[in-house]
Amino acid sequence: MALSHSVPLKAIFFLEQSDVDEVVPIKNPQRSQKVFDSFKQVWESFWPKIEVDDKKRMVHKIFNNAFDIAVKVPCYKLKATLHGEFWKEIEKVI
Repeated sequence: MALSHSVPLKAIFFLEQSDVDEVVPIKNPQRSQKVFDSFKQVWESFWPKIEVDDKKRMVHKIFNNAFDIAVKVPCYKLKATLHGEFWKEIEKVI
C-alpha cells in the first residue's frame, strides 16, 4: 500500500508515564536531541550492518534532519496517566 497524500505535522509528543496528564514544552537543544534519539531507535537494529564510513555520513545527515525538524515543529513531553484524558492536553497546544 502506497501513501497518496500527506498531512502537516503540527507537533511531536514524547510520551512519559506520569501521575498527572500534562503537556510540557521542550526547548532546543533538548528538542533536537530528543528527535535525534527517536530516529536512532528506528534504525538501531540496522546499525551493526552498516560500514563505518557510511555510518559517519548517515549520522551527520540524520542529525541535520533531526535539527531541521526540531526547529520547525514544536515538541512536547506528554505526561500521561494510565486512565486520564491526555488527549485534552494535546488539544490545548495544537
